[in-house]
Amino acid sequence: MGLSNVYISYIETGVKGISLEVLLKIVDEFGLSLDSLVLDDSFSRLPKIYRDFGELLADCDIEECDRILKIARDFKKMMKEERK
Repeated sequence: MGLSNVYISYIETGVKGISLEVLLKIVDEFGLSLDSLVLDDSFSRLPKIYRDFGELLADCDIEECDRILKIARDFKKMMKEERK
């Protein structure tokens, strides 16, 4: 990210504040969202890809979720077999 260990340590210990630019570099590097760092919400702390899956399934009933999960498992198995 182009940040020295000393600078990161200063941020962690409160010696220095963090700029918006650095904050955005950090969330981008770890695939997080900005709200995941500033809000106390366990869902927002998940990597973006997991949140995307959660949002995809949010309006599905249990049967739809089961069907989507089965398709995802079958697709994953197929992808692993193609890699061999």
